[in-house]
Amino acid sequence: MCVCVFVGKGCIALCIENMQRVQELLPIELVEMFVTVFCFLKDSSDVSQVLLDDFRAANGYIFLTEFLLKFVSLFKTFRTKLKSHLFLASFP
Repeated sequence: MCVCVFVGKGCIALCIENMQRVQELLPIELVEMFVTVFCFLKDSSDVSQVLLDDFRAANGYIFLTEFLLKFVSLFKTFRTKLKSHLFLASFP
């Protein structure tokens, strides 16, 4: 039986909404949530496109794009700060 039958209408939208609302998560925790959702979507897409369509309709791809851009920006800031700290730490 298809997993899509068990996932009610709006579940993917609710999942994306919850991922967007949770502010206290570390970026890596949100990455893990995305990986889980994508595994679920990949596995179900062999049988039906319904969940992928729901993900698109819930602006999941837009949320993913915005998250990745923000994550890259955070990483660049962290890397810059780390370099400056390592540079300053190299002086006795």
